[in-house]
Amino acid sequence: MRSAYRAQGADAPFSDARAHHGVAFEGYFWRVTDPGTGGVVVALLGICRDRDGRSWATAALAGHPGGVVRRATLDHAAGDPARLAVHGATADGRSRVHADERRVTFALGEDAHLTVEVERPVRWPRRALGGTGPAQVVPGLSQYWHPWLLDGTARGSARLGERTWNLDGARVYAEKNWGGGGFPAAWWWGQAHGFAREDATVAFAGGRAGLGPLRLTATSVIVRAGREVVRLTR
Repeated sequence: MRSAYRAQGADAPFSDARAHHGVAFEGYFWRVTDPGTGGVVVALLGICRDRDGRSWATAALAGHPGGVVRRATLDHAAGDPARLAVHGATADGRSRVHADERRVTFALGEDAHLTVEVERPVRWPRRALGGTGPAQVVPGLSQYWHPWLLDGTARGSARLGERTWNLDGARVYAEKNWGGGGFPAAWWWGQAHGFAREDATVAFAGGRAGLGPLRLTATSVIVRAGREVVRLTR
């Protein structure tokens, strides 16, 4: 019964929204930033399920400065329904992704690699509801969102194009968004950390969500300052 409920995108209070639901679209996103240099590396994995039940994925790496973006379509992809663990690869194995809550590895060609381990993670606090708020318990919504890693310290490196990043000591943020109708027609998002106050994080996400014929526009904003985390949903 629980698996059937989660297969519609919903999560019961106090459950782990990071685990794979098995809906039409599940996006996993990591942002690694170095406040000292202004460098940023972004990694994303979007696992999709077609009408025949076959799963595939889009994976991408991007870096700033330089504006380099590398992407790949992975022929096979899957997630663990019991915990945060995802993987995918092309049929020839040249592009592949493996990630869980502590380690992220992307290999998308000869000049696009990321390997990061997350130390001292600041996870979403144990609460009844996640980033989507009360809407998380409603099955069948077109979109859900959960910023599960509010901060952490990176150990690792990345290569994009001709540039190589030493990411030791950089800051890490991660989130997941998912929905039964695929990626929404309208979606906005933002996130920032690396402020003068090191224990501060801000993130928001919103879009046009729906349940059957019903449509509404909603946005959730998350602010973390030290041990306090505040969520506003409108």
